[in-house]
Amino acid sequence: MKEVLSPSARMGWTLFLCAWVYGFGFASAGELDARVEEVLRVLDPKTCRVGICFQVIDEEKVAYQRGADDLLIPASNQKLLTMAAALDRLGPEYRFRTILLQKGEDLGVIGSGDVKFSGRFHSGDSLFTLRRWAKELKKQGISRVGNIELDSSRFESTRYHPRWEGSDIGAWFAAEVTAFALNDNCVDCVIPGKGTRDGKAQVVLEPEVGFVRLQNRTTMVQSRSRSGAVVGRIGKDRVLRVRGSVAPSTQIARYWVAVPDPTRYFGHALKKSLLKEGIVVGGQIIERRQSLDIPSWKEVSREETPLMTSLPVIGKKSQNLYSEVVFKTLALSGGESLASWEGGQREMKSILARMGLPGDSYVVSDGSGLSRENRVTPRAFVNLCRIMYSHATRKQFFESLSVSGVDGTLTRRLSEVGCKGRVIAKTGTLTGVSALSGILKAKSGRVYAFSMIMNRRKRNRGPSGRTFKSVQDKICRLFIEAG
Repeated sequence: MKEVLSPSARMGWTLFLCAWVYGFGFASAGELDARVEEVLRVLDPKTCRVGICFQVIDEEKVAYQRGADDLLIPASNQKLLTMAAALDRLGPEYRFRTILLQKGEDLGVIGSGDVKFSGRFHSGDSLFTLRRWAKELKKQGISRVGNIELDSSRFESTRYHPRWEGSDIGAWFAAEVTAFALNDNCVDCVIPGKGTRDGKAQVVLEPEVGFVRLQNRTTMVQSRSRSGAVVGRIGKDRVLRVRGSVAPSTQIARYWVAVPDPTRYFGHALKKSLLKEGIVVGGQIIERRQSLDIPSWKEVSREETPLMTSLPVIGKKSQNLYSEVVFKTLALSGGESLASWEGGQREMKSILARMGLPGDSYVVSDGSGLSRENRVTPRAFVNLCRIMYSHATRKQFFESLSVSGVDGTLTRRLSEVGCKGRVIAKTGTLTGVSALSGILKAKSGRVYAFSMIMNRRKRNRGPSGRTFKSVQDKICRLFIEAG
């Protein structure tokens, strides 16, 4: 005899199968808490501190929290504060200007932190704009210039943050911050895997403008197992040392090294561009701490770069220099005379307080998160995301963040079907620190603002960064499926 299930029974089986297939979705608050706690069991509270907060974007009730009010090192999640403050105070249409001037034979340039003098915007050619300037001058019949004067007066003279670590000097992620930014204030050291006649490995600097001196102490070897180059600056000098063994290869190795004194680096690049066009440079490269914005100088050319050129690079690529330029610029927006870190701290606190973020929920040291003296609570990031979700610049803010499985620092995270595209967030990484904050779109249709910050209690002892990220991703999957 054939058995027939009643409609109510069929519905029950359908719901059971859906729950079984989708991880028993639409879990109750207690069930979801228990699952999150189970995931967190791999993190020993004796070796690390964990702060987590999940809240539906338009509800006051918190969906899950643990250590949500603990002040923790946020790493690059600090950039969320910088981006939000910049959009609120400066606005998406704010422009960074670089102005080329002329007075007699002398050339002058006024800098304001314009980052577009970078190969990332010109198919790898960081000298693109400077070469265009040189061509324009040649068309005007100029065959000789005197001094090249660089006005850096808008930015403070302190180029390296006093709370950044000395061991990071020369690292691309700790590039000096000035009114001028050429090639992200780095020189690219390219090793194409080819040898020279004297048995050394071929090493090329890009851009090669005669500012950094190369010290090549490499040797070519046949065994790839013995191959390995070490690239870095010697102290604070303009000497870049490359040492180690290099095996023949068809792959090109590229290293980014931050340069000292980016303003003079910019000047050398402009000089080379002029010389390449046959324009003689008879004077010196001079940095000026007094403004050249005076009638005796005539404007020749002007570059204007919108804030929205920088924000996606900050949010998706986690570029520290760009974030610090924006952070310092906040000081100018508040009426201070210099773009400075101290001024940026004051203005950020003022802006965030006006936006509704409690001042006791964060400590600001810099704009990028490289300083280990920054502190932010997970709840502060959740509140910030909720504020920005209803802000006039909501689109610009969230579109500047990484998308899971799609782009930025989340390209390879949560990329599977069902999770791809559902997390829009900022990652953060320092030694012993991992963070992830943003918004999450659950399959239920709910949108969560969330933050997860994980700090080792001892910097070099505790869970690995990989373990922290694995935990974060597992918790995101729980909320995607059952939130």
